[in-house]
Amino acid sequence: NRALPTCEAMICGVPVAAYETGDTSTVVRDGETGLLVRSGDVDALAAALARLLSDAALRGRLAGAARALARETFVSWDARIGMELEIIAALARKRSGRPEDRPPA
Repeated sequence: NRALPTCEAMICGVPVAAYETGDTSTVVRDGETGLLVRSGDVDALAAALARLLSDAALRGRLAGAARALARETFVSWDARIGMELEIIAALARKRSGRPEDRPPA
């Protein structure tokens, strides 16, 4: 449960400042792959963004680490779609009572 724009930014090597909500902290690690602030704290988010804008070295370090994490953690769209289709197929087989290894007739 993390925002797609956050993941896309990381893949593109764009530094991220985000609210610590849902599953975001599993990829945006505060001070390592981005900056996290308490959910709903608008002032803290503004301060984190200002920090990124004013510190080129920090932006570069966070962006590089975020991109590396994204490359080793995220799967391609094709792989993701394949995984989701397999989940749907497994659920359909379970609902129909067919064994897992037997395709539909």
